[in-house]
This record gives sequence, structure tokens and C-alpha cells, in this order.
Amino acid sequence: MYKKISSVTILLLLLVVMTAFAACKASPPSDTASVAKIYSFSGQVTVFKAGDKESFSAVEGMLLTKGDRITTGKDSTVILALGEEQELRVAEGTDLTINELLAAKDAGQNTQIGLASGCLWAEVKEKLDPDERFEIATPTAVMGVRGTKFSVAHSDGASKLAVFEGKVAAVKSVEIIRPDGSKTTQEIVKVLEQNQQTEIEESVTKEEDIQILPISLDALDPFVQEIVREQGLDLPDVIDDEDPVVNENPIIDENPVTYDNAVVEDDSTDDEGEEKPDPAIGFSADLPAGYPLDMVPILPGARIVMGVKEGSDYAVSLVLEKDYQEVLQYYRAVMQDKEGFTQTEIDGAFFLTGVQSGYYIALTGEPQHVDGKDVMTLVIAMAIIEG
Repeated sequence: MYKKISSVTILLLLLVVMTAFAACKASPPSDTASVAKIYSFSGQVTVFKAGDKESFSAVEGMLLTKGDRITTGKDSTVILALGEEQELRVAEGTDLTINELLAAKDAGQNTQIGLASGCLWAEVKEKLDPDERFEIATPTAVMGVRGTKFSVAHSDGASKLAVFEGKVAAVKSVEIIRPDGSKTTQEIVKVLEQNQQTEIEESVTKEEDIQILPISLDALDPFVQEIVREQGLDLPDVIDDEDPVVNENPIIDENPVTYDNAVVEDDSTDDEGEEKPDPAIGFSADLPAGYPLDMVPILPGARIVMGVKEGSDYAVSLVLEKDYQEVLQYYRAVMQDKEGFTQTEIDGAFFLTGVQSGYYIALTGEPQHVDGKDVMTLVIAMAIIEG
């Protein structure tokens, strides 16, 4: 058994590994666990890792797993990538938790996001299989997706749902008291289709209390309004709030609808149309002073994106225009003779760890497609083991 690493060192390792483009923790998730990723953010976004009392400021590429919680401050937003086909845009003043994020072989891909307060926009870019679930759970209802674009907001004991493409089923659980005094739970289900919205209050007890209305842009959260305008979505021209459209068939369609491809924003150019330099390719840094090249050398041809030294601890991130196997084989040869060597490959990434000369060493590598090129990103983290 190795001696315990200090909490400051652990924090450094964690932050460095998360800062990489798609870096992962040295202890990968279980066989059935999936990960989400912070794609981008602005302002103050805080992450509370599952089972950890400490909080961390968000960084692009930070990986999230089941039980992780995210909060956004004033004028702050974050975009989460849940796998390759699901995306969440999170508004300011939002508090959400990843309740479920699984990829079980026999149960499809099941994702549930708990929205305690605030607002989010969800996009599911391909249709779900019959055994797949994607849900947003608020304190008053659970929204099950049968569509590609929708928004959910929750505040003051009420949840608002708006559907812009496809279908979403809203389920409200109500406690019913039987004549004999016993209690049971009954589900009220409303299915919303494109350009429909509803509001579900905590006090709702009957199906007729939930009305389905045409979407009114003015009734949407300003965060959602901005996305609707940005994507040029086609909303009804005439809104008559006095004549609600009531869904007479509150049964979830078990057959998924056909989905169109989601709109993908092209942010590769600036406001003048000039191509933005990619931070990974266009930025070059130096190795930190005293970095022990004899323990973990830098593969020839690698570009150093970041180099950090904190006390006697080091962190370096690299971009390499080489293929996955070439980078893995090189660094496996470097690491395999180190004490306690481990190698793990999961979700297209590799993780190598070991101990040498009092340092705990963790390497994570993952392929990326950057600026039209297939490259590898690598993070090297080295921390002194506490004596």
C-alpha cells in the first residue's frame, strides 16, 4: 500500500486531468457507467463531484458521472455533452444533478437529469431506441423524451415544458387516498408535440388541471428565447391563450418518432468570418522548470499545450499528430516498469498509472478531431507521495 497523497496534491491532479480536452480520472468508471462532458461554459459554473464535499470550478473537458451536481451563477451558462448525441444547455441560476447516466448492454442507454431549479435546453440528435430513456426530472414532474429539442424550467413549485421538435411525455405522480384510507400513487401523463407548451404546478391533482397550449415566445424563459431565435425555429404565428389545445390522448407512444438531425452551430469563425485559431493546435507552451524527462519523456513531435509546476508536482498536457496505438505503445513502454503499473482502456481513452522515485504518475490519452486533423491529446500528472 502506498502512503497517502496530500489533499492539495490530489486537488492539483484532479484539476489538471480535468483541464485536458477529454481527460478522465485515473480511476475510470465501472463497465456500465457513462460519462458526460463540459463542452463549454461562461461565467461562474461550479461542480460538486458525487460523494465529495469539495466543489470545483468548471473547466472545459471536465468529465461528469452519475451523482455529480452543477450550479450556475448569475450571467453564467454551461453546455454539457451527454455522449455523442445528447446535449444540454444550462441557463444562469440553475441547479441540476446527473441522477442516472448508464449504458447497460441489456437496458439501452438511460439518462436522467434532476433539475432542482433554473432552466435548461435539451437536444437529442438522433431518435431513441425503444429501450432507451432520456428524462428531465423536476420536483413536480418527469419529462420523458420522444423528440429532439425541448426546454424545461422549474421555479416557485412549478415546472414549465416547451417542445420545439418531436414529442415529450410529462408525467406527474399524484398521491391518491383510497376509500379504505390506504394510499396509492397515480400518474398523470401528458404528451406534448412540436410547438406545444405546458406548466405543471406542485398542487396539481387532476389531469384537467394541466393544459397544453401553443408555444408563446413571450412566455418562454429569456435563455430559451435566445436559443429559439439563434436557431431560427419555426413557431406558430398566432398565439391564442384563451383557446388552449388540449391533448386528448395522454398515452405515451411506445414507438419513437422519426427525428431530423439537430441544428449544429458552426463556431469555427469569428464575427468577421475569420477562422478562429484552435487553442490546442495554435498554442504552444514550455515544459515546467525541472520537469523529470527521465521519468516521463515527451514523445518526439508532441506540442505542449500546458505546463504547470506546483511545489514539486507537475502537470503537462500535449497534442500529438499521431494515432492512438502509437501513443499508447510509446507511453506503455515508459510506464510498464514502474511500481504498481496499471493500464485501463475505456470509451476510446487509455489510462496509465504507476509510481517512481516517490512520484505518483497518471497519464490519460484520448483521440480528438481538431481543425480537420485526427490528433491525440495526452495529460501527464506527477505528484509527490506524502511521506
